[in-house]
Amino acid sequence: FDMSQLKTVLKQTGNQLTIACAGSGKTTALVFKVIYDIKTGRATRIIEVNGRNIRTPEKIWVCTFLRTGAEELRASMRKWQRRLHCIDTSDAIQFSTLHAEFKRALNSMGVITDLISAADNSKLLKSVVSKYALSNAEGRPLNSENYRDLEGALTYTRNRLDSKRYENEV
Repeated sequence: FDMSQLKTVLKQTGNQLTIACAGSGKTTALVFKVIYDIKTGRATRIIEVNGRNIRTPEKIWVCTFLRTGAEELRASMRKWQRRLHCIDTSDAIQFSTLHAEFKRALNSMGVITDLISAADNSKLLKSVVSKYALSNAEGRPLNSENYRDLEGALTYTRNRLDSKRYENEV
């Protein structure tokens, strides 16, 4: 973004969707927008603490697709607030992924969403496969690439199963 484009982003009120190519400044624009809205009071509220009025950030959710992206956004927010001599408000802002937010929402409604970690999933797969002494195309024991391929094939198949056809108590 150049400054005239950034001004448009900063002055916009309400929800925003930013679509741009890699390296175009999306992260910086988003961080500047949040800092601007906090500094101007647009994204703050006044609460009373011990008889004194204190301005605090509203509930702000910054969302991305990958956990690493959410972590990068939080780090960028801290960096820019430090560089601009602003109070660090990054802990008051929810940086997360769509999946994490949906999981949080489901959990708050009482829906159990216990998910197996990728590491645990891989360990279980290796444990099951080891009992069958499978080998790769060269006749050697499966390597990490073979296991990744197998995990991908299982995920692909599982995601396409018709639950009505494959009801099984197990």
